[in-house]
Amino acid sequence: MSQYEYYEFQAVDRRLNVRDMQELRACSSRAQITPTSFTNEYHLGSFKGDDAVQHLKDLRDLASRGASQPDFRSRVEAIRSAHPAKRGLLDRLQRKGL
Repeated sequence: MSQYEYYEFQAVDRRLNVRDMQELRACSSRAQITPTSFTNEYHLGSFKGDDAVQHLKDLRDLASRGASQPDFRSRVEAIRSAHPAKRGLLDRLQRKGL
C-alpha cells in the first residue's frame, strides 16, 4: 500500500522572511520554499514538523524517571551534531529545553 501526501501553503498576510523560511526548512529538506509559499510532496511518509521535537521531549521526560538520562542526552547531542545547519530544528530543541 502506498501513501501520497501533498502540502501547499500560501502566505497571504505578509511575505516570509529568512528566519521563517529557515524554520520551514527544518521541517522538510525536500520542500520548495519561497517568500510566499511552502510546497511539499511525500511518498510513503508524512509531515513531521514539531512532532519530532515533541517526541524527543516526551522521551526525555520518561528517561528522567529512569536510569537512561545520559543515553538520551547523548542521542540529542548526536542529532545536534549531525544537523548543524538546520537552525529551525536546533532552535526548537532549545525552546523545548533539549
